[in-house]
Amino acid sequence: MKLFLGCLCLGVKGAAYTYKLSPSEHQICFQEEVKKAGTTLVSSFFVHTDSKVNFFVYGPSNEKKYELRRKSKGDVEIPVSAPGFYSLCFTRAGGKALDVIDFDVYVKGGHGKYEDSEKKNPVLEGNILKLRKELQNIRTRMKGITQRDARNLQTIRSASSSVGVFSLFEVIAIGAVSISQIVILKRLFTRGGKLRI
Repeated sequence: MKLFLGCLCLGVKGAAYTYKLSPSEHQICFQEEVKKAGTTLVSSFFVHTDSKVNFFVYGPSNEKKYELRRKSKGDVEIPVSAPGFYSLCFTRAGGKALDVIDFDVYVKGGHGKYEDSEKKNPVLEGNILKLRKELQNIRTRMKGITQRDARNLQTIRSASSSVGVFSLFEVIAIGAVSISQIVILKRLFTRGGKLRI
């Protein structure tokens, strides 16, 4: 059991965040430390509101490594050539609404303790590679499910607000029709009382 859990965690380190970019904030940055060259910095984000953000990745010497503009979601894989702190920044792409951003980042690849050892077992190596591929597939599926759920939630919220507006309009229309019926019937009966044969 310990070997299985160790294999799943081998070579992958990461974190997931949910951040609310308030209307007064223009930019927010996260930092991820990459300890080894030859690894890959993987990141994805999803904006829950209707607005869009700009996404930038800066390397350890503050050089721009990646850029996405006016996007509501994105996936990034950056090969790491130099170890150090990488900054992942979001900026507002217009609008003043509260932006809720789901964001995850992890480092994949590199060498684990087993890969650095001299005693290697080809069967174990094959199983480790299979587990890594399966873990990556699971992460990709989970990301897709999370993004689908977020889209469904947005659809439900917009449909709910449309139903609320339509219900309010319907109540006002029924009230107006009822009042007009009362006025018309009152006028008919008051005129009818004055007529004589």
